[in-house]
Amino acid sequence: MVLSLCAPVAAAQWYAGAGGGLFDVDLDTTHLESAAVNGFVGYDLYQYLALEVQAEYIDTGSEIAEDAFRSEFSGAGLSPALIAKYALDSAEGATIELYLRGGFTYLDYTMSHSGLAGKVVDTSFQLMFGVGIRSEFLFLEYVNYGKLNGMYLEQIRIGFRSRLRQRR
Repeated sequence: MVLSLCAPVAAAQWYAGAGGGLFDVDLDTTHLESAAVNGFVGYDLYQYLALEVQAEYIDTGSEIAEDAFRSEFSGAGLSPALIAKYALDSAEGATIELYLRGGFTYLDYTMSHSGLAGKVVDTSFQLMFGVGIRSEFLFLEYVNYGKLNGMYLEQIRIGFRSRLRQRR
């Protein structure tokens, strides 16, 4: 049983993709939403495990939040993660995978809020986790980045992915 769980993928494969979604920043009474984009590359280690690295960019622009203060958040991140996946086979042969993401994010960000003194420019290592569903070409995922300097960060995203052809 243990050997079957750790059996290598028949032909270990690289994959890559890109996505976009809604990035959510909550700071006390301030709630900012933004479009975010990401790109990633991954490698299937075993039938149930993969390694993935993604880069992402977030920019809320400047907006008036619910508390009537002007707020802004922007950042760029790099996130290596371990992906635990489970394939659901359909009758037509297409595979749908459920997966969990666990890793950390290196985030370089700027936050300004007119209710606070000055602008915060910082870098941080954050633990992150996510859950998603994907087919051969599409994915839908929720990712939580935890609390960063009083801000709660999370994202829901959708995108595409593709296996990379290997030369023989």
